[in-house]
Amino acid sequence: MKIARAVFTLRAKLRVELLKDSNFIRVTYKSPDPQLSARVLNTLADLYLEKHLAVHRSPGTLDFFQHEAERYRNGLAHIEGRLADFGLDRGVVSLQLEKELLVRKFNEFEVVLQRTRAEIVATKERIRELETELASAPARTTTQISSSSRVLEELHITLSVLERKRTELLGIYKPSYPSVQEVEKQIAQTRESIAASGKTRFLQETTNNDPTYEWLRSELAKSRSELAALQAHAQATNQTVLSYREKARQLGRMEMSQEDLVRNEKMAEQAYLIYSRKQEEARISEALDHQRILNVAIAEAATIPFLPSDPSSWLILLVGGCLAGLISMGLAFASDYLDPSFRTPHELEAYLNIPVAAAMPKSAR
Repeated sequence: MKIARAVFTLRAKLRVELLKDSNFIRVTYKSPDPQLSARVLNTLADLYLEKHLAVHRSPGTLDFFQHEAERYRNGLAHIEGRLADFGLDRGVVSLQLEKELLVRKFNEFEVVLQRTRAEIVATKERIRELETELASAPARTTTQISSSSRVLEELHITLSVLERKRTELLGIYKPSYPSVQEVEKQIAQTRESIAASGKTRFLQETTNNDPTYEWLRSELAKSRSELAALQAHAQATNQTVLSYREKARQLGRMEMSQEDLVRNEKMAEQAYLIYSRKQEEARISEALDHQRILNVAIAEAATIPFLPSDPSSWLILLVGGCLAGLISMGLAFASDYLDPSFRTPHELEAYLNIPVAAAMPKSAR
């Protein structure tokens, strides 16, 4: 009850107003005791500053920003480490350079593969043409045609050669020697052939492999060999192209992973910078709070007044009425005291110390 009465009394004597066109607040307190008024206003100012500080300061702000900044710094260091080890773990020095080299090699082998496939198609077509021509070409062709007279002439020449050979052998060996016997046998056969040729006329044809046929067969074999080589080369090149294509896919996935790491690094760096700045702001704010440097300041502290403040109108009227009455009474008393005339018989009797016989009223002029 006493506290409520004190609060009511304080509220009644306290006046708070905002100065026009400014951000200043003027607080006045009226009390018969000037020292009490100064103490009340200064205490109120201190309490207001403490309350303002408590309202605008979040507890644990600096610790929170320090913790978050440290967390993002560790995350940033972890991501930077992963980026540094990214190429080493995968055997890639520079992902962009590897990708450019891979694309160049892939294009080169792709061109080689397409050219090889075109050569395979051309070789197959050539093989079909060679097979068609080879099927219609004769395997052998007549190189010489001889008549019977020509044959007899050749047989006689052969017989002369054999007889001369026999003569030479008999000059060295006996007739029973195998070489001599073999020549005798050939001479007998030649004579039989001469005798038979004299009775029969015939034509002798000499045939040999057709050169066109042999060329076609050689070209066909060579084309088939080239086709096998081209097919093997195409298969190997295709495997190389597939290998480069798969490696390109791997590099694409690696590039996506690297881009994710770079994006996470940027996000972590931005978050770290933000929380570092917030941490510094919180540290400065806390330091200013500790030094009582606020965005609210006391423009003029309360001091003990030497003169009382202006009283209220009712109090002035009351005091003025009392003073007027007292002054009027004093003036009347002084005027009566200083006036030498006698107004009543008693005054005359008191002044003369003799009885008054009669008193006449003063006539009006």
